[in-house]
Amino acid sequence: MSAEHESGLSFLFDTAYRYQPDFNRYVSNYVALLKLDNPFMDDTQMNLAQQTLQIEFYKQCLESLGIASFDCLVILDYNGLLLEINTMAERALAVKRSDVLGQPFFNQIFPGHQAEENVTWIKEHAKADIPLHRKSTEMTMIKSNGTMFPAEIKVTELQVFGSALLVICFNDITRRKWMDQALKYTEERYRKIMGENADAIFLLDPFNKRIEESNPAFHIMMGYSADELFALRLYDVMEGEPEDLDAWVDKRLNQGTSLLFREHGRFRNRSQHLIDVEFTTSVFDLRDHPVLCVIARDTVPRDLVVRRSLADQQISSLQKKVEKLGERLNELSQTMLNKAQNEILIEIKEYHQNLAQELEKDSSNKDPLPVERNPRPFELKAAIYQVQSFFKTKLEAKNLPLLISVEPDVPDILIGDALYLQEILFHLLENAVSHTQEGNILLKVRLSKTEGTQTTVLFTLRDSGAGMDTVTKAKMTDVVNDDDPLATGKKYGVRGVSICSHLIKALDGKLWFNTIEGKGSSFLFSLPMETTQKEPEDLPELTQEMVWQHLQLVDDALAEMESIPESEGFTLIEQETAPGQAAEQQTTTTGPLRLLLVEHNVDHALEIQRCIGGQNVEMRMVDNGRKALELVQEQDFDLILMGLDLPIMNGEAAGIAIREWERSQRREPLLMVAFGSEAPAEESQQDFMRFEQAPLDEATLNTLLEWARQQLPQVATPVIEAISELDDVPEPGLPPVEAAAVPQTEPDEEDNDTDDDAVVVELNADMAKLAPDFLAKRRKDLNKIQQALAENKLDSVRVLGKSMKGTGAVYGFDALADIGRELEEAASNNDAAGVQEWAHVLTAFLERVKIVVV
Repeated sequence: MSAEHESGLSFLFDTAYRYQPDFNRYVSNYVALLKLDNPFMDDTQMNLAQQTLQIEFYKQCLESLGIASFDCLVILDYNGLLLEINTMAERALAVKRSDVLGQPFFNQIFPGHQAEENVTWIKEHAKADIPLHRKSTEMTMIKSNGTMFPAEIKVTELQVFGSALLVICFNDITRRKWMDQALKYTEERYRKIMGENADAIFLLDPFNKRIEESNPAFHIMMGYSADELFALRLYDVMEGEPEDLDAWVDKRLNQGTSLLFREHGRFRNRSQHLIDVEFTTSVFDLRDHPVLCVIARDTVPRDLVVRRSLADQQISSLQKKVEKLGERLNELSQTMLNKAQNEILIEIKEYHQNLAQELEKDSSNKDPLPVERNPRPFELKAAIYQVQSFFKTKLEAKNLPLLISVEPDVPDILIGDALYLQEILFHLLENAVSHTQEGNILLKVRLSKTEGTQTTVLFTLRDSGAGMDTVTKAKMTDVVNDDDPLATGKKYGVRGVSICSHLIKALDGKLWFNTIEGKGSSFLFSLPMETTQKEPEDLPELTQEMVWQHLQLVDDALAEMESIPESEGFTLIEQETAPGQAAEQQTTTTGPLRLLLVEHNVDHALEIQRCIGGQNVEMRMVDNGRKALELVQEQDFDLILMGLDLPIMNGEAAGIAIREWERSQRREPLLMVAFGSEAPAEESQQDFMRFEQAPLDEATLNTLLEWARQQLPQVATPVIEAISELDDVPEPGLPPVEAAAVPQTEPDEEDNDTDDDAVVVELNADMAKLAPDFLAKRRKDLNKIQQALAENKLDSVRVLGKSMKGTGAVYGFDALADIGRELEEAASNNDAAGVQEWAHVLTAFLERVKIVVV
């Protein structure tokens, strides 16, 4: 017997055969009987008889082994005929031995589409020259009832008297697969929880005090990489004497998970700065090796909010006490006092009055949400992903992908106020996720301007939600443009965006937006920051407590206004709509200008979007001519701004294709303006009504929008008699006013007091609720214009006129939009007389405007 088989079954059987006394005695007696019956038997015949008995012994051993084995065994010839099968294989395949012996078996144990491939593999790998480690694999097998199951198969070739047989050993590994998948899922879930958790987590070996594992939040808080932390011990990251830390670990290890205590301590980051943290500790048993799991969070941001809240409470309490003291002093002054007592009382009342005035002054001037700027180096992507973790559950529940794109030229480390940036992103993402049911949400970050180490970072958050209706858009415009967005947001119930606008203004940034009803909204904001080569410091953690603290500032004004108050300078007139007039009135309402922008340059497209933000424009953007052609065939537009330098289909080809489609459909030609570095070719110039040099600036865009509105068909609208002269304005010049139709009914007593020269503006009920505050702000603008004229600051007038031009159309006051446009133009030309003239026009309009609610 060769050495390689000395430990195999052959050696086992041969040993049992030789050293089994009863069987040896049986063989000796059997051979002796053969000699008695046949005295002429020679030695060869005697050896053959002994070998026959030995084969029978081997057979019996094999049968016993097959019955006792936990493996499934089958023996087949190379044609696939089943020669033997053990009990375990019968159970696994749900067959009876008597039914399948001598039958073709390959097609019964392998699915039809895999049978040929599996049989080929078995025959190739059963050869003796194939290494043992390559003789096993996983295959899909099938039971007699058609049920398939995964199996681990081992094959070998059996040589018997010159014939080759296949021995197949297999096991059903379904349960093992389940366990592997469950273990893999558990590990993935553990990794996911560790990786995406906003809290800092690390696992500590309680015996050698080494950090075995930690999550990204811990890396950011401590300033170390994962590899660096793996080499550190507890003494390197936690404040305290080594013996005290050892005692703490032993105490927590003995305590186990029966009780979890919230503890306070200090961690030492990579810069050797101490961080105040709050943490809990629990014990995990991993393969009979316990580890401590420590979950920590930085408490500095929350402590600031808590201290600020306590200070506000103390000031409020002091104000109440001062008021109570005033009441007691008034009571005391009514009593009979002598001269000395009266002098003391007068002195006390003076002190009280001064104290009350100081408290009232501090209270009125106090910023409800003070911004304490603390710029420091931070990792931009880490800050963004930390905010993303707040919305993971909501995004998964809605099956909404949040796409985050950071341009390659944006530095990884910037100096800025990371905590406020995170809160701004939180509120904008909260709005986007709440109002988006399908599609996706995109957060894009790029550099807007860089000068030396100073840079401006532009954040764009776009959703594919429902967009904003006219009323919501007007409210949002007010919140974004107002000097006190918190107060405006509190009034309108616009919570998150008002906080964003407040924070962005405090950080010297800008916020604007664009929205299309039914299509989605885009919020853009820019923040000045500074590039640096320094290592990022620990990232301050945004907490839900801080967010809710700030939301409470505007949370008490969520209910809508029940009625429309009378406001000085104008009157509200409730108007009944006669039957049959509704459709007519809808057709006469001036809607937003529908604009299609076709531009491949992202920076230029965003600049165009910023310039027209707040105007009465619905804009769609595509980046190539083919998309523009498809969109024109699907939707209606009033104006197309077509860039000439486009991929896939350039602007000239797209213009030709759109005109051909219009002719084939017998449609009126759309207003189409080309822009680029060079004019279009002569043969394609006829397809465009105008050409503008790129890039398009704000003045050019305003001119194009005004030109487009003038080119569009004018709808005949029933209006009241136009006002051509104003009594108290020496020069005419009031621009045309979009006035609403008054029903031709007999005037009643309520209508008799309506001024004959009133400027009537028709608004729906929702917009009318916003009108009083809107017009009140325009009166404040009028005062600012007069003050700017007195100080010769025409640039301030230009800004006010531009704002009035944009918001007037949004709120339905087209006359104000025209006045704003004229004010902006006069101020841009340093025409003080023109500004004064249009200020008179604005005064007359505000005095005579009347709102008709329909």
